[in-house]
Amino acid sequence: RHALAAQVAAGRLWSKDEIAVREPVALFSGSRAGVAAALRERLDHGNGDEMRIFVNGRPVHPQVLPSPTAVSRRRTAGVAGLSAELAGAPLGSLEEVAAATAGVVARRRGLMSDLQRLQCLATGEKECLAERLLQDLCARSSDDVFEDLRSATVIARAIRRATWCGEGDLTKLQGDHAREGQRLMGLSSWKPADMDAAKQWLSLFLVGRAALSATILITFLRPAFGAVD
Repeated sequence: RHALAAQVAAGRLWSKDEIAVREPVALFSGSRAGVAAALRERLDHGNGDEMRIFVNGRPVHPQVLPSPTAVSRRRTAGVAGLSAELAGAPLGSLEEVAAATAGVVARRRGLMSDLQRLQCLATGEKECLAERLLQDLCARSSDDVFEDLRSATVIARAIRRATWCGEGDLTKLQGDHAREGQRLMGLSSWKPADMDAAKQWLSLFLVGRAALSATILITFLRPAFGAVD
């Protein structure tokens, strides 16, 4: 991830014109127009790994797109085929799909802000801290550390801790988590309470790692005829 970010910043991965719509953080920008442009870019040029579309439960994207090695005229035909698949659906064009999805994703409060709050638990220096803490915990604990971290109780406690944090406390949660990891790393010896704190820290980190690989499903429905709402 860090290498990818460096390539983006240096302009070696995409051109300056492409960065605004292809950089992953564009989806977290909060701008409907920016998010819609990023989504449309993925529809036009993506390979289906980043975004998929289903119509009535049937996958239509990337199924109708040509192979990555196809020439541009075949790609154009694939996009045209996707437009045909959308005909008659609640969102009948690529522009409508991108705009409607952006309306959900770009909300100040909602699924993307919740996801960002979880992801912050596994970003920056925390990856290095997690590896060192796990090594220390395995060396100092007589328990099965991996079994403890897989415990439903530990996982539920970590999820509650992460989700109870309000949106305005995002920076505080990041700082507290980083400082706690550094504190544990600086201890010459661990007491039982420190062992438990290390497990809690690692469980929060693992929740963040899971959030980095999260897949979001957004469903659009056509209201039934005569429906009040």
